[in-house]
Amino acid sequence: MRRWLAIASLLPCLALADWRQLGTVSGTPADIVVVDAGLVVTSSSGTNGTATAWLASSDGGVQQLATLTGASGYVGAGFDGQCLSALTPSSSLEFSSGCGGPVTIGVNSAGAYRSLGARGVAVTFSGSIASFVSAADIATTWSAQPPTFTQQATARGLGLVNLAGIDFATTAVTGVPGIRVSVDGGAPFSVAGVPASTDVVPFSMNGSPAALAVTSAGALVLVPDVRATTIATPTLPAGLSARRVAMAGTNGLASTTTGIALSPIPDTANVGLSWVPRTAGPGLDGRVHCLDARWCAALLTSGAVLLYENVHAPRFELSATTMTPGVPSHFSVDAGDDDGDPVFVTWSSPGAVVTSDGGAPNGSSVDITFPATSCTAVLEVTARDSLFSTTLPVTVSSERRGGVELTGPSSAIAGGPAISFSAALDGGCVSATFTWSTTDGGAGAGAQFEWTPPATSCTPGADVLVTATATWSAGAPTTTQVSRVVTIEPWGAPEAPVFPSGAVQDGGAAVVWSPSNGEHVCVAAAGFPGTVLVWESIDAGAAQIEIVDGGLRIEAASSCEATRVEGTAYRVVVGEQFGRRSASGSLAVDVLPSREPLDANAMFAVVANAGAGVAEGTTTLTASCLEQRDVEARISVLEASTEITSNTFATPGGWSLPIPGGCAGGTYEVVAQLLEDGQLTGAEARQTISTMAAPVEVGVLDVTEARVECGATPITTVTLQPVDGACASTSVAWRALAGPALSSSSGSGSTVPIQLVSGELASVGQVVELEFTVSGGGTNVKTETRGVKLVTDPFVDVSVREEPLLAQQEQGRVVVISLSNRTACTVEGLTVSLEGRRLVAESLHVGEARALAEQRDAALVVRDVALPAAGSIELRVFQGPSLDGSVSVSVSMNDVVVGEQRAAPVRECGCSGAGGGVTALWLLATALLRRRKQAMTPS
Repeated sequence: MRRWLAIASLLPCLALADWRQLGTVSGTPADIVVVDAGLVVTSSSGTNGTATAWLASSDGGVQQLATLTGASGYVGAGFDGQCLSALTPSSSLEFSSGCGGPVTIGVNSAGAYRSLGARGVAVTFSGSIASFVSAADIATTWSAQPPTFTQQATARGLGLVNLAGIDFATTAVTGVPGIRVSVDGGAPFSVAGVPASTDVVPFSMNGSPAALAVTSAGALVLVPDVRATTIATPTLPAGLSARRVAMAGTNGLASTTTGIALSPIPDTANVGLSWVPRTAGPGLDGRVHCLDARWCAALLTSGAVLLYENVHAPRFELSATTMTPGVPSHFSVDAGDDDGDPVFVTWSSPGAVVTSDGGAPNGSSVDITFPATSCTAVLEVTARDSLFSTTLPVTVSSERRGGVELTGPSSAIAGGPAISFSAALDGGCVSATFTWSTTDGGAGAGAQFEWTPPATSCTPGADVLVTATATWSAGAPTTTQVSRVVTIEPWGAPEAPVFPSGAVQDGGAAVVWSPSNGEHVCVAAAGFPGTVLVWESIDAGAAQIEIVDGGLRIEAASSCEATRVEGTAYRVVVGEQFGRRSASGSLAVDVLPSREPLDANAMFAVVANAGAGVAEGTTTLTASCLEQRDVEARISVLEASTEITSNTFATPGGWSLPIPGGCAGGTYEVVAQLLEDGQLTGAEARQTISTMAAPVEVGVLDVTEARVECGATPITTVTLQPVDGACASTSVAWRALAGPALSSSSGSGSTVPIQLVSGELASVGQVVELEFTVSGGGTNVKTETRGVKLVTDPFVDVSVREEPLLAQQEQGRVVVISLSNRTACTVEGLTVSLEGRRLVAESLHVGEARALAEQRDAALVVRDVALPAAGSIELRVFQGPSLDGSVSVSVSMNDVVVGEQRAAPVRECGCSGAGGGVTALWLLATALLRRRKQAMTPS
């Protein structure tokens, strides 16, 4: 099919949706036929007896198909797979390229009108004669099939339908009867009872060949089976007259004299009998044609070619969802369709009887009677147009109500336990939720309600009303209430006893402790019997107690220890029968010990002695319960009545105070004051002392080394230690005299922070020289220096190996020493010491350069060796023949060892031969050894 449609578009097509205009044909619009989905053939008549056939497509616009000869200009079309055929008024049958064409085959009649495509069947029209023609094959000669249809020249209705291989040709007749039919080319016959007609459309209805005609009066006539005599008159909206009509299954389309488009309600039991205006789409005033339930087309008098596609399913809303069992309940839906199609509604529910109320031919309003015992039912509603259907199951329910029952006790005890009530529905269909209220302010929700009686009731015989309110889920009124009267047994629990908080009782006294609050809220009510205080537990501690009416008597025992009395008690109404009692109250009393007070008359004394710038001694105190008391002595040293130092010490006991400037000697007054619990008692003791002059001394440092790290400046703290026998009352000042720069170069106090400014390793082995000045006052001053050496952890890895000589180099070997720097700092000024037998100093090389080595005893020493950051170097030296070939290596910075390997046996390198550097070393070393031997030989 699409090969035939591959043509140039004359008019862009709109997006596929219900109605759209494909384009416009020129001339006088004549006829239109939908031959396939989205494919329309139309015709128009022109002047001088010519006409034009047009092809319109939903994806190709409108284009001219053929120029036709003949006055009528009517066109018919058929579609069969890939093959499209069009009958023209010029007595020919034209086939599309899909049939192997285009092919034009002559037909023995002028004015072709309808065809069944490539199947080789056609109905033609010429003047007042309509003929049924056919061909066994499209390539053969077509011949007229008798008989012909005789009709008036004004009759233009003509159609063809094939059912089960049988062709039914129909034509409208302006006479009476108004429809004639031929079956498979047989003799035409009239359908009795059909008025004079101007248009007819054959179609299949429930498997039968049906026809729908437009009468000369603008009415519609439906023939359910053209072979029978039964006819029906479809209803049209008041005031409207049909002009042209189309029908396919339950889908139909009619134009009217006023341009209003109509379609039938798609009731399968009453096909085509009730026509209503379409609610959407354009007005129609010309010819119409429907291919099936999905596609229809219209040709307006203006020449506009319109195509309709059914793309939307119906939609609807149900107006009510409640019913009354056993009697008819009315239901209606608001049904519609976005395409404007008429909608038919059907209803069903198991066990229910559905009856139409007669007011809605589309079934949108019905009466339904549900079984008398039903509370809910499922109602299935289906809305359908000619192609689609929408089904919605809806649950409907009854609003029949049952009774409300309230159960629960009719009496309660003030201050007693909570009591429970329940509410329930007795039968009915409507559910309800429950809320609760009481006249004393109680509230709740749910089928169960727990109510706590009032804590007290001072009126015998008082009551409370408990009410349950059922709120219905549907119907009116919305609520129902039921109530129950509950009588309250009086009094309730007493007040919980409240005792004084933070109670303290002096030692040796006797006190009665009682609750400080009222015993019951009903104490003044008539008939109230009073309460009693019941002690649950008592912890007397070391005190003596006695239970008395309404309280507890406490008397302290003679003791240095404080004690605590604790107890709990509750109240109960006299004659209580229901176990009601108050909450418990707690009593806690701190009973102070029985001990004598400390004041100005206390037996308190001080003994003071003079030392080297120090006052020291003891204090004595005689009093009871000292171990349980917080007592202290505040010692002050006064010079010329002015306090120069003081501190607090435990008493009785020793004390010691340095005297500022006391190393120069002098006379002082020592004052001791007695404190208890941090407060002065008034007790005081004094003594005068004299000190002798004492020299100051500079002590030693507790740390004499500080560690250095690459890239870091850690702090090492050193402290100047005191000297026994020297003046203890001193001030200390210090400053850095020499060595690497420090972050702090001076300060006071005996503690010094050693932190280098730089994190390099160049300071290793250097000494930070510190000057300390110790002053004891006046000229009693002494200054000395102390040193802190800077050291580090070893950071040089040492390895020793041997490089073999050539075969002719048999005496001695070359020793290779590898030094590796593990740090990220470049290091200079290293001293490398090599200790081994018969090492030749003149052969020593550092890297590729010869180095100057010192001979020190059995060791070779090379200075100012540098190591790159995280790098390594190699030293090479020749060693003469020796029984002991071990070599010891030591690497140091300013006498601080940073790497070593002691008595390392020389390892062979595993090389297959020696390089030129090794040979050079051997030649040099051999010459040096020969020279030494010659120097040692006597002349």
